[in-house]
Amino acid sequence: MRGPQDTPADNGLFKYVLGLYFAVNTLLTSLTTNLFFAMLQATAELGLLLVFLWAVLWFSHKMARFAQTATAILACGSLFTIASLPFFYWIETHIGESRMLSYTVMLLLVWNLVVVGHILRHALSKPLSFGIGLSFLYVFFSYQILSFLFAVTGISS
Repeated sequence: MRGPQDTPADNGLFKYVLGLYFAVNTLLTSLTTNLFFAMLQATAELGLLLVFLWAVLWFSHKMARFAQTATAILACGSLFTIASLPFFYWIETHIGESRMLSYTVMLLLVWNLVVVGHILRHALSKPLSFGIGLSFLYVFFSYQILSFLFAVTGISS
């Protein structure tokens, strides 16, 4: 695996993956809500992610790595979301029919957390376990905040 230091420090690429991340997360969220609220939730999640990255890098005195780290995490997040869209769609339209698909989505989520942990590890020059721990903390706290803001209940419980 490569680290965020291998991602080009290019504002154009950062803006592209920022837009892609917003678009695919809006699409995913629109499976369970209307487009306006999907866009609102995607904006809030994107904002939380960028603030989290900024804070972690600022506290570590590694702000010079922000653009590369954010680009790497947004690109990977977009790819994982695109990969999970068919599974979420199937789960949403065939409620209760396949636990295996739910397990597949869970596996993708865990894999995504490990990839983000790997990126954070390189960005912060810390062990992988530290990066994965930060990744899990981000998911936990962002879920709490988004649940509070939007009464998120997940894909059909």
